[in-house]
Amino acid sequence: MVNQSLTAFQISAVGYSHQKSGAPCQDHSVALQTGDRTIITACDGHGGSLYIRSEWGSRFASEAVVRVFGAIREGDPISREKLRMELLCEWNAQIERDLAEHPFREEELEKLSDEQRFLLQLNPYLAYGSTLHGA
Repeated sequence: MVNQSLTAFQISAVGYSHQKSGAPCQDHSVALQTGDRTIITACDGHGGSLYIRSEWGSRFASEAVVRVFGAIREGDPISREKLRMELLCEWNAQIERDLAEHPFREEELEKLSDEQRFLLQLNPYLAYGSTLHGA
């Protein structure tokens, strides 16, 4: 048996265009080792004007990976589709809790066009747009 050790770190930095415009960092990552399990994530908020809460969306995506991957037990069969659905459900649940506690404020919406406001009324999850990578 080979003794393996893992050293991991993560860092997020506000990019030049975000510094220039005053936009927040929309990246979130996790490197977590518990027992014999290592979970890593790298999530990037979409960054466009419609995605007014993508810095939260990327954090929620990382947290979803940690929760879902952490609940998988060795030997449990899990399909790619089931894993995708569990991640999406966890991410959606976090957004629902956030929206219930923190509805959109006028200050967040004031820079949006009428069409963008309408899109967020139809689908408020868009505000939290993020990529999700995890292993």
